[in-house]
Amino acid sequence: MNITHDTLLQIENIIKSAKLVDVTELIVANDLVRGINKSKTAFILSDLELPDDFATLAINRPDIYTSRFNLVKDMDSCKTTAKIKQKDEDEFIEQLDFKAKGVKVQFRCCNPSMISAPKSINDKEFYTIKFSQDAVDTLVKACSSIDTLNIKLSGTEEGLSYELIDLSGDTIVLTSDSQISCEDDKFNFNFSFVQKPFLQLLKNCENFEFTLGSKGVFKIKVNNIYFYLLPQI
Repeated sequence: MNITHDTLLQIENIIKSAKLVDVTELIVANDLVRGINKSKTAFILSDLELPDDFATLAINRPDIYTSRFNLVKDMDSCKTTAKIKQKDEDEFIEQLDFKAKGVKVQFRCCNPSMISAPKSINDKEFYTIKFSQDAVDTLVKACSSIDTLNIKLSGTEEGLSYELIDLSGDTIVLTSDSQISCEDDKFNFNFSFVQKPFLQLLKNCENFEFTLGSKGVFKIKVNNIYFYLLPQI
């Protein structure tokens, strides 16, 4: 199977975006991309538009894939073919071959069954939060001034606040001008998220909006891909 350059660029965007939250296990189908990080706190589940004949691609070595693709991606003569493996009624890409003038590169993919990325979300979107660049900038500065692993989000009718607590008990609370809307006007919520991926997603979000499920699942769109974070208990 031949793989077009446009398809490879979409895969490259997925891998670069996934790196923001350390998602290193990815399954790319023609209509859907799924992925998960090693701690199983961040994942990807997003619609995709690739050619109908694109076989499922599973990658668990994204950095190696990127380094090998970079060897040939800017060469005019680059061609990419995929070796397909059939298992029962399913087929997936077993190996990618990148070829250009004087260069031949192979990349072995993994079996999609080895990756346990979620196929659905069991938490209906309940709260929608619209934030500003100023709010993100202030939160980034606050996080750089305190040693904390998590960020606590609290929502009331008065608005959204972020709470940061370090190991010594020092606390920073930021009251945001973010707008909150919800399904039934019950604005009270408290959810905590791992700081690093939460900040990375907010900093790279293009529409300054995220949602929270009634159980606290965080959803945001970055680089045209939907990311999810699970709340910390």
